Amino acid sequence: MRQLFKNIVQQHDYDRDGFVRHALLTPTEIDGLLAVYNQLNSGLEGSKFYTSHTSSDVEYKTKVDEAIQAILGPKFNDIFIDYKPVFGFYLVKAQGSETLHLHLDWQFTDERQHVGFNIWCPLVDVAKDNGALFAIPGSHKLIKVLRGYNTPNPVTFTTRPIDEKQMVTLPLKAGEALIFDLRLLHGAWPNTLPQTRIAIGMVAIPQGADILHFWASKEAREHREVEVYKMEPSFYMHNYDGTKPPQEHLKGVWNDDLREQTIENINQAYTVKKRWLERIFG
Repeated sequence: MRQLFKNIVQQHDYDRDGFVRHALLTPTEIDGLLAVYNQLNSGLEGSKFYTSHTSSDVEYKTKVDEAIQAILGPKFNDIFIDYKPVFGFYLVKAQGSETLHLHLDWQFTDERQHVGFNIWCPLVDVAKDNGALFAIPGSHKLIKVLRGYNTPNPVTFTTRPIDEKQMVTLPLKAGEALIFDLRLLHGAWPNTLPQTRIAIGMVAIPQGADILHFWASKEAREHREVEVYKMEPSFYMHNYDGTKPPQEHLKGVWNDDLREQTIENINQAYTVKKRWLERIFG
């Protein structure tokens, strides 16, 4: 695999774990992004958890994307080797939000050739009690499933519960980012504190790679056909409810024939195994 990170230590961490930590934002930049968050109305206020790109307000999402890109875009050359941003967004968890269980983020490029990342950066300190992320280190190496609108979460098809001892909680200081492979199995703890947990996110893919949107007509384990569309970043400002992209953007129909392999990989590597007495006596 080619080197993706400028910092060789981060490259080693990524190869092993599927994620790296990075000191991303200055206090002034944090204040600026909090000011943008407070000035804009997403139309989603009152929700216990939301991401800004699910808003139906195109102008709002565009302003959020522009504000985040203005700060993060110039930092790409310090972090990555030849990567570009796709779009930026807020992730907001209010007190009383629930656990976001283990899942996989959508993919935004052809992962047979490229690696996509999510840059997740809280604007407040985060720990287990207010919505920090948790993940299974190294899980990105086993994920081969296609992921997008209406594609099922392979974790739901494992035959035994996930071994929680293999999950690690990832507390972060405000402005410290977790940059993780979009194939990493991860989730987020609930926010039990009065302060709203505000974070920013940004999707990043290699320069020269097409932005791909994966869309399935129905969410079912046995449904294999996934339509693949070549899109521009503006698509994610205008689409919020899973509307099928225009036919002229269709790149092809891919068969998600590695879904069962991914489910089996998760089953073998990360689920609780029965003790020998249980195996013998049921």
